[in-house]
Amino acid sequence: MYRGTAMRKNIISKLISFKGFVPAAKKLYEEINSFMKGATPEEAKYIMQHSLDLKKQIYKPIKFTFMVIGVAFGFFIVWGSLAPLDSAVIAPGHIVLSGNRKTIQHKEGGIIQAILVKDGEVVKENQPLVILNDTSDKARLQISLSRLRATKAIEQRLLAEKFDEEKIDFSDPIFDREVPEVEKIIKNQQSLFESKRKAYHGKKDIYNQKIVEQREQIKGSEAMLKSYESQHKILQEQYKNLETLFNKGYAKKTELLEQRRRVQELEGRVGQIKADIANAHEAISENQLHIISLENENQKEVDDELKETYSKILDLKEQYEADKDILERTVIKAPNAGIVTGLKFHTVGGVVGQGAPILEIIPQDDKLIVEAQVDPKDIESIREGLKAKVQLSAYKTRLVPRIDGEVIYVSADTVEDRSKQPPFYYVAKIEIKPEAIESINYDIKLQPGMPAETFIIKGERTFLQYLLSPILDSFHKAFKEK
Repeated sequence: MYRGTAMRKNIISKLISFKGFVPAAKKLYEEINSFMKGATPEEAKYIMQHSLDLKKQIYKPIKFTFMVIGVAFGFFIVWGSLAPLDSAVIAPGHIVLSGNRKTIQHKEGGIIQAILVKDGEVVKENQPLVILNDTSDKARLQISLSRLRATKAIEQRLLAEKFDEEKIDFSDPIFDREVPEVEKIIKNQQSLFESKRKAYHGKKDIYNQKIVEQREQIKGSEAMLKSYESQHKILQEQYKNLETLFNKGYAKKTELLEQRRRVQELEGRVGQIKADIANAHEAISENQLHIISLENENQKEVDDELKETYSKILDLKEQYEADKDILERTVIKAPNAGIVTGLKFHTVGGVVGQGAPILEIIPQDDKLIVEAQVDPKDIESIREGLKAKVQLSAYKTRLVPRIDGEVIYVSADTVEDRSKQPPFYYVAKIEIKPEAIESINYDIKLQPGMPAETFIIKGERTFLQYLLSPILDSFHKAFKEK
């Protein structure tokens, strides 16, 4: 009896101590079960009554807790299925100039005559930087110009011959009359032109003179022919009258025969004159053919010379322009505005090797972009026009948030760099929006070489898709047949 009373007090105290706690209730249940096996009916009834009260007190908190957990889990499932989250490719990168620094070189090289800039100096576009000695280049250009002038003068002379001009046209600006050399070239070509023209027209005039003479001969022959034909008509009439008289016996036969001889003699003269006229016409045609042949031969000769001259002029023009370009490039100018750096020469008289670097110019107005190294396994999702976020590693995240950008270039093939991991990567260039930088309440100074981390946004996925993606990928791979 004493043991039951003590046990009952112990159970009641534990009911009070552990009420409302699931672990305590479980332990209490085990003790009650142990006690019930040796308790009296009164003690068992007492314990059962208090156990029911305990269950009622514990059930409500447990039910509420599970309801809260269920609602929270359901909300999580709905949110995870519907809430869109950006999906991005993360790639390391660094700030670079969009145009890159320009290395200034000289194709032919030469001797330095003057150095006009120094390292760190800001220069404008087309500003002279270094001047090379131009003595030999000027001489070479002058030789090219002289050859071109002489050949152009030949061309103008041939054109005058081709179109049978009376003088040569030397109005081209290349023929500067104030230059003694030009005046000499013009005189030589003018003299040659006049001599050839005189010889050509001399031959032509001979044929023309023959034609004139033959035409005069024809004119005289035609007049004589007209006279003979008139006489022939009269003699023929006389012969007919005499023949009538002879038939009647009033004229002698000798008279008739004499008259007939006169008619026939005159007819012979008429025939000879007609033949002379025909021969004269034939001679005129031959002389005209000689003139045409002379003109054709002259034109062919001129055309052949012109063709050869045109070819020479093209070559000489090309050579002249090349020599002119070499002379102009003895003054080495800045291709764009920027800052001079890496000046290799500091002494006047120094020799610049062919194609050797002289200095570099860092563009001042070029855009700063981020050059990211994209892992090959992510390249299928990257394309131009995608939005991106750039985190500048040199600044703290709490001070400088991610900056908006846009992908403006993706390389067509991988780039190999064994010093990086992975050694093969694609280059993606991201343009940082100027307005995004201005919107940040912090003084940001972007410099080439500054490290950055890029987040190239390739689309949207829900939170559940993020969680299930590894499982689904493994599921798909598990059913691939080897």
